[in-house]
Amino acid sequence: MTGQLVFSGEQARFDLETIDEADRSRSQSPAPGQALVPIGEIGGPGAESEQEWVDDGSSDPFAEAARAPDRRGPSRRRSGARAFVQPADPDEAQPIGWPDQVYWRVAYQRVGARRRRVYIPVTPPMAAAQRRGGYRSPRMRSYRWARVLVSFAVFVLIVGGAGLWVRNWWLRQLDPSGPPGAAVTVVVPEGASTSDIVSLLKENEIIGTEWAFRFYLDRKGIDEIQAGEYSIARNSAAWDVVTALESPVKPAEIPVDKLVVPEGLTLVEIADRVAALPGGRSAEVFLELAENGRVRSKFQPGLVATVEGLVYPATYDIPPEWSEFDILTRMVEEFDERATALGLVPGVPVRGLDPYQIIVIASLIEEEAKVEADRVLISQVIHNRLAVPMRLQIDATVLYARELQGLPRTDRLSNDDLLLSSHWNTYVRDGLPPTPIAASRSASIDAAMNPIPGPYLFYVLTNVDGSHSFAATLEEFEAFKAQAKADGVI
Repeated sequence: MTGQLVFSGEQARFDLETIDEADRSRSQSPAPGQALVPIGEIGGPGAESEQEWVDDGSSDPFAEAARAPDRRGPSRRRSGARAFVQPADPDEAQPIGWPDQVYWRVAYQRVGARRRRVYIPVTPPMAAAQRRGGYRSPRMRSYRWARVLVSFAVFVLIVGGAGLWVRNWWLRQLDPSGPPGAAVTVVVPEGASTSDIVSLLKENEIIGTEWAFRFYLDRKGIDEIQAGEYSIARNSAAWDVVTALESPVKPAEIPVDKLVVPEGLTLVEIADRVAALPGGRSAEVFLELAENGRVRSKFQPGLVATVEGLVYPATYDIPPEWSEFDILTRMVEEFDERATALGLVPGVPVRGLDPYQIIVIASLIEEEAKVEADRVLISQVIHNRLAVPMRLQIDATVLYARELQGLPRTDRLSNDDLLLSSHWNTYVRDGLPPTPIAASRSASIDAAMNPIPGPYLFYVLTNVDGSHSFAATLEEFEAFKAQAKADGVI
């Protein structure tokens, strides 16, 4: 059968090396109707041209294919082609066994003085790797992974060894070699900086490296060491030195001044005591701070700027470096702590009154009561009058109003004083004064919060010890008042 061999796809690549005469003999040519084995790669389907060879028994297919133009293009990367023996009748063309995705590579085998071509089928992945020049056998790939793993292990060992060396070196800076030595006494003076203390420790051979110990203190967040006398062993580890510096054998004696603030004082009177302390502090500065809202109590309403009545009467230790601001802040904080301990909570009413009004009542009780037993009874009178309602008519409010207006304080009030126009004068104003009138201690605050129940609406001083008599009616009050005048008490 005379047939026609058709290569569909890209033109095959052939080695143009001169073929031995014997290889070009008729015996090496394919028989009619037999598939031609390609030399090289065959492109995939869809190539733009076909290369034909007519097997009529008179031509050499190898030479004809070798003389064909080499037209490579993008279609080389497509799948493998099929070869057909095309008989005279085109309808009878049949594939002769070249499957899709099969590629071939050429090799040479030497036979004596001659060599012949050998065509080896390869799978597409292997062929692609062969084209890229990156094909590796499984054994070569395993060697490659072994080299990667060995390199990684060496890297880990180098990094780990370097880290271990750095760690040991750092520990030697913080913990000198050898056992601790004898204990020495180190005196840290008042006001010494951290650098001064580190240098002092180095001079006494307590630590090894100054910069390492200073860095260790920074990492621990230690930026202040108490002045005093310490006993620390020489050649100690940094952590042992820090532990020793936490508890001095003998703390340094810090000179302080005593500020005594009795109960019942106003801010003006307290300012005079602050100015009398050593150090040249100013009463004017103290008063300005107390009235401009810079220092505030948690019980202070938003519209109230003064801290009158919101400083606690006590004896305070005042360091020399404290300013007027520091002193006032300390006194207000003390008041907040004491009031909170008694159960007073900002924003929580007590007996229908807000906490600031309770503090105002406490200041009235503090000024009026001269004996402890009278505190809860005076509180009863104030609460009862507010409930009626009825003006409080408390003399202490008139005295405070006079002080605000710059009038001298007096022990006896005149009728004109009782008519003094002031928001703090409870003889002419209803309800409570707008602010406290004095510093109150805990007993007065507690009495304002917990008055003893009773019907009293009046009280009057009737005894030379400062105690009062209490009445439920105006007639009883007038009788007590007349008796006090007769006795020369008022």
